[in-house]
Amino acid sequence: MENTTLFDKCIDKALDRERNLMLTQSSIFIVDEALKIVSVNNKDVRSDSARRMGPGDFLQCTNAAEGTGGCGTHAYCKHCSLRNSVKKAFDTNALVMDECTLMQADNNKIVLEYTVTPFDVGGQRHAAIFAVDISARKQKQIMDRVFFHDVLNLMGALNGFVQLLLEEPDHEMLLEVKKLSEQVINNISYQKDVMNAENKSLALLPSDVTVQSFLDDVSVSLCSTAQNFNCKLEIRNNCEVDVALRTDVRLLHRIVLNMVKNAVEASAVDGTVTVTTSMPENKNVVTFSVHNDGVIPVQYRSRIFRFGQSSKGIGRGLGTYSMKLFGENYLKGQVWFTTNEEEGTTFFLNLPLTLIP
Repeated sequence: MENTTLFDKCIDKALDRERNLMLTQSSIFIVDEALKIVSVNNKDVRSDSARRMGPGDFLQCTNAAEGTGGCGTHAYCKHCSLRNSVKKAFDTNALVMDECTLMQADNNKIVLEYTVTPFDVGGQRHAAIFAVDISARKQKQIMDRVFFHDVLNLMGALNGFVQLLLEEPDHEMLLEVKKLSEQVINNISYQKDVMNAENKSLALLPSDVTVQSFLDDVSVSLCSTAQNFNCKLEIRNNCEVDVALRTDVRLLHRIVLNMVKNAVEASAVDGTVTVTTSMPENKNVVTFSVHNDGVIPVQYRSRIFRFGQSSKGIGRGLGTYSMKLFGENYLKGQVWFTTNEEEGTTFFLNLPLTLIP
């Protein structure tokens, strides 16, 4: 710790350390050139095995937890904006500012806004990372952005049909107005469910349904989604006809619908998206899978399930995140994906036959 004494004294002088850092939900990390933490808020931190931790270890990032040697050893770590910002600061000897989203256990997330400042002490390279937890602010921004983006688009279309109806009443047009108004209500309900799930206050509504009857009930909305993107949809039930589930059908519908939306958006015109249900040998779960021929670019794979992270532009970033949130935290299943040039992309949901809240 002798190497950082002078720098620590400067920090302590500028800040009433404990009080101000707590009030601003901030932390100051000092890392060495190997991106190992020397101190956090002027305190020495180490893992249970007494080894130096990386930022991902300390922040309980799932990639660090799954990596063979902690932070920096998972295949996705090379895409981590925090680690790359620190490397850039060392390489350029200049201040770097950015933000990153880290996923933690149970699909919790933390969004950090940070500034990395490189410095030398005793001939050794270090960097100070001043990080602020902006999770609550970022959540509100994303939710507002997605909500207004989706609802305004629907309301614009709805208003157009109303104007036409004022000029010339038409039964077919009334049906379109009814469909659009239902979509508005559904979008508002979806945003509310995501917010309640985030706040751990979403109430489950378990009911009994067979796999086949579920597919029959949701086929209209799934086919309509595919048609909107000029795609074909195939639904294959490889389960026995009478396989029954006890689950929250509303949340299951949202997950499968988001899987289909994600697939058709990534498909070429006239492409085919396939929804398949099957049962593994243990018979305790049903697998829902949605396949398309597209391939997810390598640089996006590590953040597929991150809140507000999307390669598809403004107003996006909740669909895949909510798959994980609803599917794992509430329906007690498992959500994952595979993607490669030979087989395309498939999203999976393993769902227990009986939901035990």
